[in-house]
Amino acid sequence: MFPDASLSRTTFNATTAVPGLAGAGILGAVNGVAGAAPQQTGNFATSVLTAGSYFNVQLNKQWYFGLSVTAPFGLGVNYNGNAVFAADRTRARITTVNVQPVLGVKLNDQWSVGFGFQVQWINLTFEQRVSTLAPQLGTGQVTAQDVGIGFTAGVTYEPIKGTQLGIGYRSSIDHSADGRQTFSAAVPGLPGSPGRFPITIDQSTPELVTASIRQTINDKLAVSLTGEWQNWRRVKTLIVGGSPTGSQLALNFNDGWYVALGAEYKLDPKWTVRAGVGYDFSPVSDAVRTLSVPDSDRLILSGGLQYRWSPQITLSAAYTAELFQRAPINGTIRSAIPNLGAFALDYTTRTDVTAHLVSAGLTYRFDPPPAVIEAPLVTK
Repeated sequence: MFPDASLSRTTFNATTAVPGLAGAGILGAVNGVAGAAPQQTGNFATSVLTAGSYFNVQLNKQWYFGLSVTAPFGLGVNYNGNAVFAADRTRARITTVNVQPVLGVKLNDQWSVGFGFQVQWINLTFEQRVSTLAPQLGTGQVTAQDVGIGFTAGVTYEPIKGTQLGIGYRSSIDHSADGRQTFSAAVPGLPGSPGRFPITIDQSTPELVTASIRQTINDKLAVSLTGEWQNWRRVKTLIVGGSPTGSQLALNFNDGWYVALGAEYKLDPKWTVRAGVGYDFSPVSDAVRTLSVPDSDRLILSGGLQYRWSPQITLSAAYTAELFQRAPINGTIRSAIPNLGAFALDYTTRTDVTAHLVSAGLTYRFDPPPAVIEAPLVTK
């Protein structure tokens, strides 16, 4: 994944008076550290390489077993090159890995059901400068990780040949992530700094419901329609339990919705082309958008190719463009000026984000598909 994300049209307003330093003086001091109050940042998103794998085997005429390893949630932003925004959030990263074994059973020619459980590892990292105008105070960093367990289930129904309906459910997972909060330098009024403090973050991931329909038009063309709902309302405020500074991250998400339309066309027995369009309604509203989660609604366009190399090997490649809506971020940087005191600097900025995803895949059948036996030619 190769994101391109920046902030533009940024304005600042010093709203808290500090003895001996007027509002204009605060902005001037900030400019002295940051170079200038930025009108546009560089790319604050980070490119990532993710991998996924899937395995399935038919146990008998009715039962199937599957295993997948995926990364369902992720986030990565880095403002380290911008001293002003670094005081609010230098770096934020969330990484997850899901291992999901599933059993499926074909009840009859129309109904199939599947059920399984998921083991999820999550790692969280948040970092920010202690003070915009006092870089000697260093940074504060929170890191935590946990392993949680949930379940998954799904049903498919084929009312007539060529029409498939499906619905799937992935449960929420409760995490209690243990870790540490680290201060890189001595912070006035914080005994034990520099040093590490044990912390805990309790949070549940959102459950997911997916519904889809796939219609085979003829022996070459098939179309599909998919809708998803994610209960992001579970995510309100990440409270860092045990933090000596009372650290927390207010998120206050809404529900997340996604719809997509796709099609695939078989050019010949070896080549298949696919294309799709989707729209993702972000759980992040204008009122709660932050530098840590600068998300917004997005249009998703994708296309891909599949090539059947042999009866056992299939190769695939795809490209996806995610076009995010430009969206505002309103926030406050709270910092301190040595020998003078604290100040608050309100800012308004706008996100400009696109993401490019390039993927490649390989499918291998351990048992080659059965050979097609042609009907004998009958003559008198």
